[in-house]
Amino acid sequence: MIKRTIVGAVAVLSLSAQAFDLGGLASSLTQAADGSSASAPASPLATFMDKLGAARKQPLSPMDQLAVSTAVKGTQGELNAAQGQFLNQASQSTGVSQNTLSTLLPSTLAPVAGNKFIQDLQAKTGQHFASPVVDTLMGALQSRNSAVSGIKDTLIKKLAELVGVPATTVDTLLPIVGL
Repeated sequence: MIKRTIVGAVAVLSLSAQAFDLGGLASSLTQAADGSSASAPASPLATFMDKLGAARKQPLSPMDQLAVSTAVKGTQGELNAAQGQFLNQASQSTGVSQNTLSTLLPSTLAPVAGNKFIQDLQAKTGQHFASPVVDTLMGALQSRNSAVSGIKDTLIKKLAELVGVPATTVDTLLPIVGL
């Protein structure tokens, strides 16, 4: 009876993970329920969760895995939105395509140095931007950097509380999932 209840709970979590496309969580939950092992390499998200569990010296429960996965995916969406807003503003003010602009940006979590970005953009496009355009770009970059920093800090605090590890540990592990 207990095993049937556990298998049922894992099945529900697995379906939830599939519905939210939570990076391999569904297959790991299914494998945990039926005792099978995976031959495919672990996803970055699964590796991240394994390392969080190791840091707290106890593997994450399926519920913790779902919460971590949901938080990471939500943060990735927020970061993409902040990046998209910046790219839209920069494209409108410069006339340069968002694709071209995005090639000059580091990962979505890294702050962007305004002067270097503008120099790189001018070199790439062969254009020299007037002072009002540069001012608009600098403001957009500052807004982007502030938003990204706030989003990252919120995720770090949330995961540290959820998992029970120091925030510095979470911050150190975030690059595993591209953050």
